[in-house]
Amino acid sequence: MNTDEILSAAGEYIKERTPEITLFEGAATSGPLPVERYTGFL
Repeated sequence: MNTDEILSAAGEYIKERTPEITLFEGAATSGPLPVERYTGFL
């Protein structure tokens, strides 16, 4: 996974839009269980 590249690009988008608030959405092709321990949604 190219996590470092994704986070770097996200940082650039945030800088370009300052002082506006930048929101990001994510999607997955699998179920929500792998991230449940972080979100606590289920």
